[in-house]
Amino acid sequence: MLVGEAKMDDKTLNEDVDLVFGEASNVTVEDEEIRQAEKWEDDRLTVRNANPFAIQFEAEFQDNENMNFGHFSGKILKRRGKLVWVATIGANGTGILDYRKSEIDAPEEEEK
Repeated sequence: MLVGEAKMDDKTLNEDVDLVFGEASNVTVEDEEIRQAEKWEDDRLTVRNANPFAIQFEAEFQDNENMNFGHFSGKILKRRGKLVWVATIGANGTGILDYRKSEIDAPEEEEK
């Protein structure tokens, strides 16, 4: 980050810092459905790196009251309440992560 180019909140020693950069035209991400049932679907996240050097890629998945993520085909970390896939994609390489999205049934309201 160049001085004067962006604003960053004050952080304490050893605290994680997320830097958001513009889109990289040499890195593409595709998320496609590969299988579906009534309450879930299996998806595939494909990351392609057209750069002549390796990159580190991160994808975040956050469970909520309507959706749950699981059945990951790769190693997943838990960071700040989110599930995170961290992958090094080699020069001119591809990274693939399969996962499942499951609907969470809302509790039915009791009749009065």
